[in-house]
Amino acid sequence: MSMSNEGKIAGTEEASFDPWAPDLQLNEPTMNEVRFSLGFLRAQPARWFPSFGADWLPLLHALGVEASIRHVRPGFEFPDSLVRVTPIEIDGEVAVLGLDDHAESILCRTIAPGVAALPNDLVLEYLERRFVATLERSWAGSESFPWHYISPDQTDTAEVVGVIEIGMRIDGDDLSLWIGFGPRAIERIDSMWRREVSNLAAASGSATSQGDDLYTVKIELAQLMVPPAELIDYLKPQTVIDLGLALSDQVTVHANDRQLAAGQLTVFNGRFAVKILDTDPIPVTQVESTTCVRVEVAETVLDRQTLHECLQHGAYLLTATPVGNIASLSISGESVAQAVMGSIDGRFALTVLPK
Repeated sequence: MSMSNEGKIAGTEEASFDPWAPDLQLNEPTMNEVRFSLGFLRAQPARWFPSFGADWLPLLHALGVEASIRHVRPGFEFPDSLVRVTPIEIDGEVAVLGLDDHAESILCRTIAPGVAALPNDLVLEYLERRFVATLERSWAGSESFPWHYISPDQTDTAEVVGVIEIGMRIDGDDLSLWIGFGPRAIERIDSMWRREVSNLAAASGSATSQGDDLYTVKIELAQLMVPPAELIDYLKPQTVIDLGLALSDQVTVHANDRQLAAGQLTVFNGRFAVKILDTDPIPVTQVESTTCVRVEVAETVLDRQTLHECLQHGAYLLTATPVGNIASLSISGESVAQAVMGSIDGRFALTVLPK
């Protein structure tokens, strides 16, 4: 998150001012990381399959097995190390299930203990069929999204562009099941989750669920708490201000002058973007008898639905500001000066520009 500090006007004896180079110093996410950051990569499948676990309880109880899901992680890399890849159909498109040899061994040992004559393929096929049937039965989304087990000769027709890893623990052993999705399926999941986010925000009465239809979003790097008597000196052209903050990529997101999130400043397609890391940041308390001067490096205008989607942990908020080292200094939401961002001895600093 951005930090508050009185900062100080740097004297001529200070170390040299080095201009900030965000295009060289900030991370740049991939196209898919940004494109699917609001939907597919943020999706929580448990909301769509509420009765999934209950369907397996009778079998697990009969076997005396303890099992739990540790995590559900979406991504894009389907591991090459998987020794069993089985085609299934999701929403009319060929997809795949994948297991490595470690997972195969645990599942076969757990489901068919002591039955050496029972082929592993038969055990695994039973589990796969049951898994797919459970997903089909327990689906509770607002739109149809059917799952089917299909002929094994269709594996080569699958085009895997997105994955979900389901991490499980069975009797103390950890293993993973991988689902590989085709392009249409991940687009469907992406759009369904984005609609889900808007519905959840409206139901929760969040800070942005009512009121304005458009939000001016500003990305704040720091706040200066300046005594009013010194404000004219701080804003004088050519003044160099040492912000007293170590160089970092941490910023705060404000919408219509309300602090909404903290995140990591990045670059994408030549513009600033923010990866959201905290949607409940601790607000900065203004020091008594000071004027708060915000150092803002980027901004954009978003509609309410897009803002809801962006306010998810891990989502990317794209701004309209080209990557550069010019910041706006604002007081009470009004820009009062511009400045060149830089550093002095590894700390953020700025030089106020002439108006």
